[in-house]
Amino acid sequence: MSVGTLFLIAFILLILEALIPSLGLLGLGGFIAFVSGVTMMISAEMTHFYGLSIQSIIALGALIFISAAVFGYFVLKSFRKKAETGLEGMIGQKAEVTSWKGDKGKIIFEGEDWRAISDAPLEKGDYVTITTYHKMTLTVKKEN
Repeated sequence: MSVGTLFLIAFILLILEALIPSLGLLGLGGFIAFVSGVTMMISAEMTHFYGLSIQSIIALGALIFISAAVFGYFVLKSFRKKAETGLEGMIGQKAEVTSWKGDKGKIIFEGEDWRAISDAPLEKGDYVTITTYHKMTLTVKKEN
């Protein structure tokens, strides 16, 4: 395989990484193809490739690698972040009981009425914490 082919494969894989969610596998393959191309250039004692010096090519590869590493760090950091919207974002939030009878009733959370269940006896006006949900019914516990 020629140096040009390896650089072309690296370029294509890096573009595909930006377009297809592959969790970095395509980017890693592109980086490996790039390093292989540079290694072939060094072993063949090539000083230029289409007008670019080997130092420029190595600097470009390092820049792309560092950019991908920084971007990957922020992506991983965002995956660890707690959900802020949807049903998952409601867990641990406070709500107010609007009506209650037995072990079920209604609560209001951010202006919306929700069905809720609880093991503890509750009354209208009590504040509760949302612990789980199942089929649009929230499980709550009484605030202390």
